[in-house]
Amino acid sequence: MASTLKVDTIQTSGGTTSLTTDSSGRVFRSNIPHFIAGTSAVSGANYTAWTRLPFVKQTHAGIPASSDFNDANNRYIAPVAGLYWFSWNARFDGVGGNYIQTEMRVNGSSLQKYRGLNGPASTTYHTIGSQGIIQLNATDYVEAWVIVSGDSSVNLDNDANFHGYLIG
Repeated sequence: MASTLKVDTIQTSGGTTSLTTDSSGRVFRSNIPHFIAGTSAVSGANYTAWTRLPFVKQTHAGIPASSDFNDANNRYIAPVAGLYWFSWNARFDGVGGNYIQTEMRVNGSSLQKYRGLNGPASTTYHTIGSQGIIQLNATDYVEAWVIVSGDSSVNLDNDANFHGYLIG
């Protein structure tokens, strides 16, 4: 026997709306863990060893900054367990070395499948980053890291961004 549940809003026992649907059947979740982070420009940076990029939370296009992004450690800390989508990219100017390599790290460990490599480097600019889906437990953290081979003084442009959200 088939049954139909007709509902527009689902709330927690405390009265907080957690899910709504519209007349077209689209589902909206009111509190999805997410973040947007960016950087300030950094001139003459030395990234010849693996270095965590200095991302800090930001508000962008009406999306509020997330309290789950830790500015002091430049990392996103998952508030709940689940599958998350992450993406980040950064522009480096004045690179004269061999290559730039990037990666995401979870709890300090490299996710090699989410590495980026750009080379040979030139004195113009390079935009490079990483993206992917990651299974996290609550309190796991994700960071963006970079290494530049052969150049100890490059410029990180201020249009770098790092963002992510809970898929489910």
